[in-house]
Amino acid sequence: MAPTALSNRFINIVAAAHSAVAVIDTGIDYLHPALGGCFGPQCKVAFGYDFVGDDFNQSNLNPIPDEDPLDNCSTSAHGTHVAGIVAANATEMTQTGFIPFQSFLGVAPQATLGGYRIFGCAGDTATTDVMTAAIYRAFDDKADIITMSVGGAGAYTESSDAIAAQRVSEKGVYITFSFGNDGSQGLQTGGNPSISSGAMAVASVDNLHAAQFYMITPNNERIFYLAGTAFGGWQSNVQSKIVVNNPPGTPNDGCRSPTLNVTGAVVLYAFNNGDECGSAVRCNLAAQAGATGCLIYNVGAIAGSSTIPSGSISMADGLKIIAIVTNNPSAIFTFTNSQGLAPISTGGTPSSFTSIGLTGDLLFKPQISGIGGYVYSTISSFAAENQRTSNAYATQSGTSLALGGGLELALACDIRIAAQTAKLGLTETKLGIIPGAGGTQRLPRIIGPPKAKELIYTGRILNGQQAYEIRLVNEVVKQNEQLNAAYQRSLEIAQEIVQQGPLAVRMAKQAINKGLEVDLQTGLEVEEGCYDTVLTSEDRIEGLKAFQEKRKPIYKGV
Repeated sequence: MAPTALSNRFINIVAAAHSAVAVIDTGIDYLHPALGGCFGPQCKVAFGYDFVGDDFNQSNLNPIPDEDPLDNCSTSAHGTHVAGIVAANATEMTQTGFIPFQSFLGVAPQATLGGYRIFGCAGDTATTDVMTAAIYRAFDDKADIITMSVGGAGAYTESSDAIAAQRVSEKGVYITFSFGNDGSQGLQTGGNPSISSGAMAVASVDNLHAAQFYMITPNNERIFYLAGTAFGGWQSNVQSKIVVNNPPGTPNDGCRSPTLNVTGAVVLYAFNNGDECGSAVRCNLAAQAGATGCLIYNVGAIAGSSTIPSGSISMADGLKIIAIVTNNPSAIFTFTNSQGLAPISTGGTPSSFTSIGLTGDLLFKPQISGIGGYVYSTISSFAAENQRTSNAYATQSGTSLALGGGLELALACDIRIAAQTAKLGLTETKLGIIPGAGGTQRLPRIIGPPKAKELIYTGRILNGQQAYEIRLVNEVVKQNEQLNAAYQRSLEIAQEIVQQGPLAVRMAKQAINKGLEVDLQTGLEVEEGCYDTVLTSEDRIEGLKAFQEKRKPIYKGV
């Protein structure tokens, strides 16, 4: 499976299978087949609202709202990307333009999505009043989880969107906000509304692998490259020699016209911190000199040329190419538009951009982290065309893409399934802090205070079998080649549950959960109230009738 923020997760959560998740962002391209292909009550993207309209931007702050949250005009398709991380099902895609390089699933492919559009097509501004309205609207639409990838400067929690997040979370809705992408600016770089006491602020960790395009050396070795954002990478398999503009890679390499004949070839430049020009200048000068492509090494993502394919590669790969060309200047390389899984050297470590706490009130934020660097997911057809990719998927990075929570999130669920290879634990004490997001409260209730204290005090990591032995998970399953054995088993259990009366399941859950919070006598009273609710329901009548007629009941949840 392709590495999304969630395909490497080992715990699959039955309780999330039918949750309603509100995505407050640029809107969602619900026409994408991996996201259901439609909008409305019977669709994956079932609800939502457009608060601003297409023309909303920094110079036009007059919103024109409507009922359709479709995003088919932003170049980033950020909301569509987040929606895919949450609930995409890209496992059997056959439609041209929507075939991923590898099949993948979001964290809860059976979840219902809500799209709340707070950006216009330009995607350059979202106002606090609109964000606040979106939070309340998602709550009114009965979202179980609200996630938002937007924020701004502000170290304190007096803003209306932060207050809205706190109020909504107090009503039982889970809220996750990206903490920010300003980590390079130092401490206390998170912003509103993620600093709200009611929100779970998320930091980003780099993925272990990333979906990247690759070229092939004369030795049949792959070299991965990031396609330039201005014109894109190579659109088909192209064979070409590479001209190294300046083998020593001295500063400002390529900031003037190429020093060698690059006509009909791909030119390779070095990038150094402090250079007087960027990738666009270098690659456009190469194009003017007759080059058919441009590569820059020792740099991250680039814009590149606006007229020829461009890409960036690592320092190690740049030096590898220089060695090949030095040995054989006529060596032929094959540039492709195919993708593979490229290892990320910083995988498993905090992303360089992820914002750092504390808040202005000296509260601990962010509380959790997840994979947000190099995440592969869905984008709109418009964004794919703009990015010159043949299929509507892309790799993006940001704290907005990091859905973490790990064990703490699993503890909030009714049923937990783990693979034997799972790694579970609350390791915060190793960092001098304590588990947040309910870890210190839910774990003792599930496995008992003594064992919970042992795990929390030591920060010990358990595998799936060990977690099962202490009743931390309901079942443990053998991992499969697709790394989704726990997910498949969770679907089987979910299918059993959905065959039952939905109102009865809800009332049983309410009776159990509320009963555990009170004494036995009060708990029995809670049970009686829940029983009275189902006793006069249409579902009960249908259940008895179906039993008498020896058929499957058709429940309505009322």
